[in-house]
Amino acid sequence: MVGGLIPLVPYIFTRNIGTALQISVAATGLALLCFGAVKGQFTGVNKIKSALQTLAGRRIGTRGSVLARDWLDRACTHSSPPLEVSHAPLTLSAAYEPEDGSDADDANNVR
Repeated sequence: MVGGLIPLVPYIFTRNIGTALQISVAATGLALLCFGAVKGQFTGVNKIKSALQTLAGRRIGTRGSVLARDWLDRACTHSSPPLEVSHAPLTLSAAYEPEDGSDADDANNVR
């Protein structure tokens, strides 16, 4: 839970959003490097290598989620032209004219 606060704290204590963003990115990167180094200590992997892998993995994951969000945003906001719906009442004024010349009333009767 504390790790989730790291990127948010600069926005609480800084009035300028641009400055808060820069501090947030730097603090998050530093926290990821520290976490990766500690992970390397416990797993027996070189601390620097583990720290860089953790930072790179999070950055790649973040970029992937941003790309997915952008793709979904474009896919969901692309709209087709609206369908035109006629609200004209249905009428039976168009009479059926059989091609053989017989009476149209006889042709409409079902036998």
